[in-house]
Amino acid sequence: MQQCSHCQYEQSEGAVFCTHCGMSLVTQQRVAHEAVRHSPSSPAPVGATLTVLSTGHCLKLKAATEWIVGRKDNQRDIYPDLDLGVDGGLDAGVSRRHARIIAHEAGYLIEDLASANGTFLNGVRLQIQCPVPLNSGDELRLGTLVTRFERT
Repeated sequence: MQQCSHCQYEQSEGAVFCTHCGMSLVTQQRVAHEAVRHSPSSPAPVGATLTVLSTGHCLKLKAATEWIVGRKDNQRDIYPDLDLGVDGGLDAGVSRRHARIIAHEAGYLIEDLASANGTFLNGVRLQIQCPVPLNSGDELRLGTLVTRFERT
């Protein structure tokens, strides 16, 4: 048996995702981005939004240093900061904890959280748990759900 590092729920050996909270159980090395990940972050340099292109729904990033993007699951007590479930996230393959947007002194970063269907930045699939710069006007695809990131 293995234990989920997020919710501590016991999982069968070889499981890839936690059956309780949906967190990835795959361990990934983060050598190249460890310094970025653990460097002190300041609050977001300016405001930002994530707009779902198919619906026009605009999600504002509230004051914080990071935001989880995904879809909520009331039964498993998963409530991402930016919930794409109302925009068809389940059908589009958005994971419960799909990606993380991080405020960094130089701007913003995006990181895939071992999502089942991948995170794509301007058409390029992100490596799991390797934050990369996120700029105003960038297109983010989570599964098949297409969004646009804008600094305001």
